[in-house]
Amino acid sequence: MSESLAFLDGPLAGTEKKLGSWTKISIGRSASCDVPIEDPSVSAYHCRIERKSLLFQLSDEEGSSGTTVNGRPVRSKYLLPGDVIGIGRVRIRFDFKDTSDPNQTSVALESPVAPEKIQAAARRIEEKLESHVRKAATPATVAASRQVLLLARVSTILIREDDREAILGATVDALCENLPADRGAVLLRGRDGKMAPAHVRRGAADPPKARIQVPREPVEKAAADGKGSAGHVEGRAYACVPLQGRGGPLGALYVDAPLADRAYHDDDLQLLAAVGRQLGLALEREGVLERAAAAVREAERREGDLRALLDAVAEPVFALARDGAVSFANRSARAIVGDAVGRKLAVSVPEAERAALAAALERAWSGDPAEATLQLAGVRGTPVTLPVRILPILRPAAESDEGGAAEIPPVQRLVLLGRPAGGDRV
Repeated sequence: MSESLAFLDGPLAGTEKKLGSWTKISIGRSASCDVPIEDPSVSAYHCRIERKSLLFQLSDEEGSSGTTVNGRPVRSKYLLPGDVIGIGRVRIRFDFKDTSDPNQTSVALESPVAPEKIQAAARRIEEKLESHVRKAATPATVAASRQVLLLARVSTILIREDDREAILGATVDALCENLPADRGAVLLRGRDGKMAPAHVRRGAADPPKARIQVPREPVEKAAADGKGSAGHVEGRAYACVPLQGRGGPLGALYVDAPLADRAYHDDDLQLLAAVGRQLGLALEREGVLERAAAAVREAERREGDLRALLDAVAEPVFALARDGAVSFANRSARAIVGDAVGRKLAVSVPEAERAALAAALERAWSGDPAEATLQLAGVRGTPVTLPVRILPILRPAAESDEGGAAEIPPVQRLVLLGRPAGGDRV
């Protein structure tokens, strides 16, 4: 891609300034400007052009003669190919050309697909879409291409980021830079039913810690009814859509811009709604993962408390996993067989008692308590007779999808409670 400014009038008429990799260019009469124009109708620091993702934003620096785009006065505007910028008596045309290889149309995705390769592939897709945006011939095709590109960019964000704040910030930034918009906010409904901001992007003219006034009615409508709306209030055009999860709206996605620069229509609402669905599903998934992680942490805490309690019990206690390996042994159990965690117990059973032991274990794995007597190899090689009570530990029951009777929960592990027969000690 090659972006440039073609000078139509003034002292630089007939010349071209390539933007290259610059992210910000100042234009004015001062020699310290990136593009100095020695014309008395041009202010010292007249305007600037900033690269914002795939777009270029023109901003007036309050030059004495103002700044126009295609003859219309503007304070800030995202430029389209062929736009003519007016500063004083000087006209400048904004152009870009596609310099990518037209034969390079495919994206290779290697296997196995690691996350970093998915991210790289998504970025290559973005770059290709960006190329098509540059080649678009009319403002209408540019707008359509940018819509596809924005959805691809949001998908890449959801693949790349795993932190809620990072996801919200990057998505709102992508919206503001590509929709375009000046400000954006994500609002989520709390447990108390009230809407609260989860992320806010302030506008270019807003103080760093300024509060953004968001109209209540469209936000409540989006979050309650799942319906988007667009309009204007207090000199700003806005668009607001629901953050749609599987179970309904989670909140609202809001953007606005100065009414002089932007108005939002049905096409904008449809695009914003598509982003709202992507973001809503991502937040819903994140909430499920957070709850699952919290449940795991709570289960680990409770198991830790139980292990500490059992460690103080005088009788030996073992816990067996589904594969028969010891998953826990308290202090009394370790005194008998040593550190048995991670391996199967060395059990010596007379042939006459094997059938009874097998039946007891089968009954326990089926969910019923049982009793048995084990012959264990002690830490000093001395056989230890250990009568045990076998207790099955069940997984929590879960209701079926249809809300009917729950299936019988499988046994998660067995707990063996016992003490050496006849008071034998090792």
